[in-house]
This record gives sequence, structure tokens and C-alpha cells, in this order.
Amino acid sequence: MANYAEKPQMGFIEACSTACKKIVTFKGRARRSEFWWAILGIFIINLIMILVVWGAENHLSAYREGCKFVKYDNIDLIQPERYEELKADLEKRLGVKITRVDVGAVDFLTDMTMLRVFYEDPDHRIKAVDRLTKIPTDNAF
Repeated sequence: MANYAEKPQMGFIEACSTACKKIVTFKGRARRSEFWWAILGIFIINLIMILVVWGAENHLSAYREGCKFVKYDNIDLIQPERYEELKADLEKRLGVKITRVDVGAVDFLTDMTMLRVFYEDPDHRIKAVDRLTKIPTDNAF
């Protein structure tokens, strides 16, 4: 076994800078303090990144918008010039403040259309059912 001279322990800043400099050096050994301080530095950077993303998602986007897919039967209102009437009818039927409506597939044989309705959700009550991308085919409607 080789005799290693006792080296003094490293501080946090010195260990992190040494780890950055020797990131691709695969020979030699790191001191125990150098290793653990570098691990702590990586952990702190990851924690900061997680907190920044969490803060951005929850606090910077204070305006929430929910989305529902609606099977709609009044296809006369899907014309662009009657957009405001369509929004008013959907607000009356759904009971939510609608921000925008996207018209999807239209079936003229049954006079039905699929609408994607976006609405204000200030209470952050978006439910999993609001995230359905298509209406179930088990004749639920």
C-alpha cells in the first residue's frame, strides 16, 4: 500500500472549483473532503434549479386556464362571424367564463361538432376530467 502524504482538508469553494477543473480527469484521487463538498455543491445547485422551476410554475403563472372538450349540437354558431354568440351560449351552458374556443371535427350528418373550450380558473380547480382529449365512446352522452 502506498504512503499518501496527509493533505489538509479543502473548504467548500476550493473543493467546488477543483471539481470543475478536474471534471474530465480520470487519474489520481480526490480527497474525501473534496469529494463530499463537490457533492454538496451539486445538490445545492439542483435544489436551486428545482425551486426556480417550482416558483415559475406556481407563482409567475398566476393566471390559470382550464380546458374542456365539448360535444356541441348548435353548429350554426361555429361560424367565425358568430363567435361571440357561441361563447355566450357556452358560458350559459357550462357556467364558466370562457376565454377562447377552438372548433374541431364537424359532423354535418348528426349536426354535432367537437369544441375545445378554454376557460378562466382563478380558484385553481382544474380537474383531471378537464384534460380528456376525446369523448369516451361508451355512449356516456
